[in-house]
Amino acid sequence: MEPDDADPAEWLVDLEGSPAHLRLLAETVPPPSTRQVLIHNDLGAEHLLSDGTTVTGIIDWSDAALADPALDFARLYRDFGPSFVHQALQAYGGLDHSLPRIEYHARCAALEDLAFGLTTDRPEYADSARRSIAWLFPQ
Repeated sequence: MEPDDADPAEWLVDLEGSPAHLRLLAETVPPPSTRQVLIHNDLGAEHLLSDGTTVTGIIDWSDAALADPALDFARLYRDFGPSFVHQALQAYGGLDHSLPRIEYHARCAALEDLAFGLTTDRPEYADSARRSIAWLFPQ
């Protein structure tokens, strides 16, 4: 498995969104990560199994890669918010220093989901993305 050491600025290429959202992202691009670990690489709510109170499993590892662990926490941040991610980071052993990276990638993922939902007639993606965008991009 080859490491994915993509520059976070590459996430802005072809990203659709409002000029204000894209400007904020351009102003907050983090440097490339120096840490590479095995990640799910698409770890969002749709890939978590739960018994209602506890995560019991993770499905669909087809995108797994050696990459920045902030990428996995970003989609969790997008889907569940800061409180969930802070708890997950503590369980992981602490990556609090990565919060700006996590937030940047969460914002990009939300805009990607919005575009996907709108262009593929998948309103559930667009609706979820709009909810996330409302708090990921403070006015």
